[in-house]
Amino acid sequence: MSPALRARLKAALPYLLIALAVALLFKWMIHIPPQRVGDGAEYYAMFLAWDVTHLPYMTPKAYEAYHQLLATPQIPGLLPKSWFDAAFPELIRGATSDYNHFWLYSLLALGCSKLAALAGVQLTIHNAFMALHAALLAGTFAMAWRYWGARGVAAALLLTVASPLLWFFNKAHTEVFTVCVLLCAMMQMMRRNYLAAGFFLALASTQNPSFALIAGLPVFYRVFLQWRRRWTAGEALLFLATVAMVLLHPAYYFWRYGVPTPQLLAPGAKLGGNLSSFYIWLLDPDVGLFPNWPLGAVALLAGIAAWLWSRRRKQPAAEAEAPDWYWRAFALAYLAVNFYAHSSTTNINSGATPGLARYALWYMPLAFPYMLAAVQRWRPDGMGAILAAIVLALSIFSVQDYDPRLPEQYSRPSPASLYVQSRMPWLYTPPPEIFMERYSGYGEARSLSMLVGPDCRKALVVHHPRDLGASAPRRCLFDPALLNALGARLAGPIKHYEYVRLSESQAQSLLLVFPAGKHRIGINASGNFILADQWAEPEEWGAWSLGPRATLALPCDSRQYIGNGQPFTLELGLRAYGPQRLVVQGYSGELWQGAVASDGGVVKFTVPAAECRQGQVTLQLHIPDAVSPHEREQSPDRRLLGVGLQSFQVTR
Repeated sequence: MSPALRARLKAALPYLLIALAVALLFKWMIHIPPQRVGDGAEYYAMFLAWDVTHLPYMTPKAYEAYHQLLATPQIPGLLPKSWFDAAFPELIRGATSDYNHFWLYSLLALGCSKLAALAGVQLTIHNAFMALHAALLAGTFAMAWRYWGARGVAAALLLTVASPLLWFFNKAHTEVFTVCVLLCAMMQMMRRNYLAAGFFLALASTQNPSFALIAGLPVFYRVFLQWRRRWTAGEALLFLATVAMVLLHPAYYFWRYGVPTPQLLAPGAKLGGNLSSFYIWLLDPDVGLFPNWPLGAVALLAGIAAWLWSRRRKQPAAEAEAPDWYWRAFALAYLAVNFYAHSSTTNINSGATPGLARYALWYMPLAFPYMLAAVQRWRPDGMGAILAAIVLALSIFSVQDYDPRLPEQYSRPSPASLYVQSRMPWLYTPPPEIFMERYSGYGEARSLSMLVGPDCRKALVVHHPRDLGASAPRRCLFDPALLNALGARLAGPIKHYEYVRLSESQAQSLLLVFPAGKHRIGINASGNFILADQWAEPEEWGAWSLGPRATLALPCDSRQYIGNGQPFTLELGLRAYGPQRLVVQGYSGELWQGAVASDGGVVKFTVPAAECRQGQVTLQLHIPDAVSPHEREQSPDRRLLGVGLQSFQVTR
């Protein structure tokens, strides 16, 4: 082997290893059962339109192919044609129709499928999208290696595999495409390859038109700020390709519908409609990036500190990298355009998400230079080892939180949001849509006239001509009829939202009154109000505790059967998922401990009068041996089951 050939093979080896690592990751990922999330049905349908008819819009023949896919169990959750017709009637033209999202992403997936077929590999429609994602990630890591070696790849890994983007790896949704091309744009900006940066931003604009505005800035840098530099033939072609990509989306929809984007025709956008809450994409505990990705917040702060340190010591970036003011102007434009575009959506608590809003992911690539600075300044000394351990621990937590096998989630509050609204509700008030859909438990399915938050005092009132009902967490122990009556009194005739705070007297007047005797737990049973936190939905027989802790709550003011400053006896009818250890604890300390048998029994203990605080008795159940049926190989159920509450009885 000649030295020249040996050198070429050595240079190619890192790229081969990157391709191999990504291929192994997706080889495991294709065994995860597919699930349709968000707009995924549109992308599958457009894939079939291109494959069957070679047209970018849906036709009867394309819908026939889609219905055949719908009839198979291959991808659960696909939506029928009737749903699209009702959702986007403005995008129907005779026997043809379009969707709210562009077709280039689906066309690229089809291209991956055809290339694989040339190599003798037949991909399913879902795996074609997985192949596209693998190619995008491998290309992003390869570019990072080319410019910055292993440390560049490490920074890219933090922003992809160890980030919320991981959840989207096995979903037919554009987030992997968007984040990867944006990361490539940031790398090109840093290397002063402004036309290449503009091209990648133009690619992102095909699916999200707002990036067309941002793409103009690096092109401006090349045309006007580097005017002395001679143009090459490759640059001229890249300039034309950038212009073509920017125009592709608006030109297509002008041709079909006379508008630059279907978001202005079909429901989905109102320009600047939520601009007053632009900050939510970064800071909101439910949909924001940093509260739901601690690793990103820590890495970004470390990177900014490293960048500032290098400036203080007058150690500028490498000669090939962009001047500071170029980057600052670009970053400001990037933030301003995206804040405006994202605030124009009419559905800020949207689906296709593992918790945080998918729009939040579009801000991650902007952090690449700072994360790279942190990685480049890292040294394997004492402090460096501590930082590496912190980053590793946070990376593991991030991978667990955004495991691609987890279902989509946008109708429950995040742990950070629940903590704030339970303990410090004064600290942050979210937009009404987020509060209503996260804390009602109904998601987008239903709105309410009044919704009380987890602190049992902060409430969102919806002024609406019709009474939509009221709701409060079970732990508040509010009587549903009294709560509905209060909600109807507070609601006005003009539709708008208003946060109010229930006074102590109002809260006390809403407390439930329950009669003496034994109360059963189960579907439509009288005693379900005792189930406060960490309980599964009641079944016919009762309800399971979820996880190592669960909470019970009882009203205890002077109007109740218990109270008046007297202790009382509580009997719990329990069963267990296998033998379980149980500790019952109150404010004053441990009230009972022992074992609960699988076949059940009665646990009886005295609750001191001091446990009654603010009209409630709150008891913590500690079940350290809670286990899932999946762990016991009894079913796919991954819930950690502990004890099952079947009934309770209170006696003086």
